[in-house]
Amino acid sequence: MTAALSAARMTGQASVRDRAIVIVPSLLDADVSRLGDEVVGLERAGADRLQWDIMDGHFVPRLTHGADPVRSVRPLTSLPFEVHLMVDAPERHWPAFA
Repeated sequence: MTAALSAARMTGQASVRDRAIVIVPSLLDADVSRLGDEVVGLERAGADRLQWDIMDGHFVPRLTHGADPVRSVRPLTSLPFEVHLMVDAPERHWPAFA
């Protein structure tokens, strides 16, 4: 990385194409019977953070993970979690994912 690019990033001046690529795999289609292994594997593969797509079957037709599976794998990784709440009344649900 050049000194100019490094300085631009520090000041927020870097363009989109100059920014580093961030890898954020979704766990939407993870094998839930091996969720812990999936999370550990994604971290070992170089993921920067993990995305959880939470769907309640009402706001969107698909039903997916809830807070319990997300909580259960939290001790297995230090990666940040990015949670997308596609649910009715998300304000009732977000504290469980905070």
